[in-house]
Amino acid sequence: MRYLILLAVILPAFACATAQSPSAAESTPLAFNGRIDLATPVAVVPLRKEGEFYFVDVLVNGKPFKFTLETGAGFTAISTAAARALGMNIGSAPVLTPGQPGVLATIDSLTVGPVTYRGVRARVTSSFDNMGFDGIVSVPLLRNLLVTIDLSKSRLVMQRGSLAADGDVLPVAGKDRGERIDVMMNFAGTSVPVVFDTRSFIPIIFPDSLESTLRFEAPPRAAGMARGPSLGSFQLRAARLAGDASIGAATIRRAPITLRNRPGAVIGVPLLEKLEVTLDLQNKRVRVRPASAGIIQFAETAQEAPTQAQTPAAHPGSMGFNLAGFPGTPQLRVVDVVAGSSAEKAGLKNDDELIEFDGVPAAQMNPSVFRGAIARGRAVKVVVRRAGRDLTFSVTPGNAP
Repeated sequence: MRYLILLAVILPAFACATAQSPSAAESTPLAFNGRIDLATPVAVVPLRKEGEFYFVDVLVNGKPFKFTLETGAGFTAISTAAARALGMNIGSAPVLTPGQPGVLATIDSLTVGPVTYRGVRARVTSSFDNMGFDGIVSVPLLRNLLVTIDLSKSRLVMQRGSLAADGDVLPVAGKDRGERIDVMMNFAGTSVPVVFDTRSFIPIIFPDSLESTLRFEAPPRAAGMARGPSLGSFQLRAARLAGDASIGAATIRRAPITLRNRPGAVIGVPLLEKLEVTLDLQNKRVRVRPASAGIIQFAETAQEAPTQAQTPAAHPGSMGFNLAGFPGTPQLRVVDVVAGSSAEKAGLKNDDELIEFDGVPAAQMNPSVFRGAIARGRAVKVVVRRAGRDLTFSVTPGNAP
């Protein structure tokens, strides 16, 4: 049996709690109600892609920090390390509601490109410490302006104004319990609310509770595991939609669907990079257009290649272990070492801290690096840290025993 694997992800605690706490947004005073100053009528904010995700340089109370664009969070947040560097007295700030660990603090000014927000209530969290960024530009900061997210050009365009209702404009569905941005998306005749999430590296995630409502080209295949502090561990399966998916004015041919046994449908960076999304959240409207003319298509992946039974020359399907953590950060650990695999025989152990994989430092790792090594089928140098010592192993991809 061919063993398919996807770089596992431990979702940050704030994302999971937001998705699962219906009252969190209501009981936590994190909506932005302060003043917004625009240096220009149309403010263009450059984004920078690192690994799988997008980042922006900001000024917090006049000091430079690095934030990530996070449309999958219903609140603003800053790392504990950044808050301390700013001299915030976070120890005396009010504690958040149960299920939302952390404290609140007020940022006097947060400048994102030519836009300055004044009086921003933010969650202070240690989740971002040592993760390569200091905070998030999230839904509350996008709510009071007309904002175009154009990842194809690595930019945000922010201005005052509103969207006129037309054929490209969708109403905000308002079905997400974390008050994130969701609209209805059509999957070959089945309409489902989807959340825009710029911190998801999977094109489309779909709850398997609705699997029976879709028609696929072939039965979904195993695609590895994902993990989250409040979601636990769960299986992923992948398939191609038989028929077109559509959202606003964009059509996706043979949409790649990843199924999970957890609630909520999400569209992530690979699809968002092919869309231009304009948010008018004050009027609960969203315009979705393709970033370039034509029907959106996704190339075949290594996981979609024929099985070995069909093609004897097909590449091996597993590294014999998985990685858990947050891609694009140093916090990656070895998990799910397969008994009898090359990884186990080489000496890798669960909970080893990844330092380097196939010449790529842990901080630059992303799922495509991991999957590319599997596709090539050659021995890979894996450097890990265990009990304070750096150890080097040679691991050859192969079928699961």
